Amino acid sequence: MGVTLPVRLRLPRPPLLLALLLALLLTPATGSSSLRQVDAARAGLERSGAAAGASNGRDTVVLCTPAAEAPGGAGAEQGGLPRGVARIDDRAVAVGRGFLHDVTTVLDALREAARDHRRLFGEPISAAELAAAASLKMHRATLTGSRPFACELLIAAVERPDGGDGAPVVSLCHVGLDGLASDVTAAAIGRQAAAHGKVLEEKLPREATELSGVSEKRLSGVLEEAMAKQGNG
Repeated sequence: MGVTLPVRLRLPRPPLLLALLLALLLTPATGSSSLRQVDAARAGLERSGAAAGASNGRDTVVLCTPAAEAPGGAGAEQGGLPRGVARIDDRAVAVGRGFLHDVTTVLDALREAARDHRRLFGEPISAAELAAAASLKMHRATLTGSRPFACELLIAAVERPDGGDGAPVVSLCHVGLDGLASDVTAAAIGRQAAAHGKVLEEKLPREATELSGVSEKRLSGVLEEAMAKQGNG
């Protein structure tokens, strides 16, 4: 006669379980989510009817100019942008997805970061800096709040490389559910950034430089592996 031993199941802690459920609910089931996000953001921005456009060779995004914005009221902040596209400042917009409260909180933090950057440095903030600010806000909220932030953003900004003398280019950055920021386009902010992106692509496996929802643990492992190979070479 066999003896049946009781089995104790170890369930994830509530915050971790909630994060997993949110990730499943907010992650598209099929196709490349990154490409769909970029395409949707580009289409939404181009429908805004703005007068100013810029291209980085692979992606073209049209943004509203200050002249196209309605004077005063809520319409001035939105600047005639289609629903779902939020204005950060006169050169940057963002598309958010997830819990409305979380998206709104991060967008407010980005607008504050853009104002502070312009006041301190006298120039508009870049998409990469906005993505870093969003990532910091999400990580702080996750550490101090009762649950992780459940949102992701795609940020687009018109920038002028070469000290402001170059032709305008568009920089696209994505901030995922895990709070990790990624540059969607390697050549987004001029020749220096393009060269830097090329160096990264040569040193790191392709999955480390693509927007593919790589987990923080996986990305850390990829970087360590690449550094080890570089040291042995």
